Parts: sequence; structure tokens; C-alpha cells
Amino acid sequence: MKTPSLETKDDQKREERVAGFLEGLWGVTCHKLPTNYSLDYWIESKNNCFWCEVKCRSFPATKYETFIVSANKLRKGASFAKGTNVPFIIVWAMKDSVWYHQWNPKHEYDIRMNLKEDPKFEEDNEPYVHFPKDICKCLSDKPLGLDREEIGF
Repeated sequence: MKTPSLETKDDQKREERVAGFLEGLWGVTCHKLPTNYSLDYWIESKNNCFWCEVKCRSFPATKYETFIVSANKLRKGASFAKGTNVPFIIVWAMKDSVWYHQWNPKHEYDIRMNLKEDPKFEEDNEPYVHFPKDICKCLSDKPLGLDREEIGF
């Protein structure tokens, strides 16, 4: 069985909160991309543009040694970056902080298969890219308030 879209309205509101944070921090405009792009945002200002994937996590950055994203997301972002000469970034909004990484074609990424004991969908078992925190930058050591009660759901 193919995986249905798991992104809810609440997930979209969390991503919008992250986009608003980036707009204020960097002086950019974040444009939500259509789903066929498989990435979340096109970010632009007079001086900079980025392809962007946003990951909102319900746990602190200290819980694991690495941040992760599916290898397919990295492939999509890297493909757009190479094809357009516009950087691709991944932003992780954690329960306690916000981090990002800019894809680097010269970096050798750590890719590992993620296996679930009881997969529900075909895509449940897939390769993930692990990003050690030393190749990521902390944008804020404070949370954005992505919990339901904090965001007003």
C-alpha cells in the first residue's frame, strides 16, 4: 500500500511558523511550493534565494546525535540546487531550538537504511541522511512554540 500524504493542517501551520521565523531573521520572503516539487519553500530576497525543506520535530535537539531527513528529500533538493545554481537548505525546528544545513555537493553524507519492525506502508523502510550537528548551524537556541497549545490549535 502506498503511503498517503501524512501532512496535516497542524503540520502546515508549524511550517508557516518556521517560515515566518526565517522571514524575520533573514529579511526574506518564503513562498510555499506546490506538492509536486516535494520541497516546502522557495525563499527569496533581493540578494539571496534558497530551496528549502522544513522539518518540525516534537523533541529537543539533544535527543539524538544527528538530525535526519529522507534521502529522497536530499536528492530532490540537491537536484534543484544543481539544476538552478540556487542553494538548498534543510531547516529543523526542534522542541528547544532551530537549526539548518546548506547542502554541499562536496560533502560525503552519512546515509543509513531506516527499518521499521512493523512497516505499515511501502515507503516506511527507506534510506535516511544523518546530519551531525557540527555540519549544521543553530539559528535559535529557543523554541518557536510549535506545540498545539502554544500555536493556538
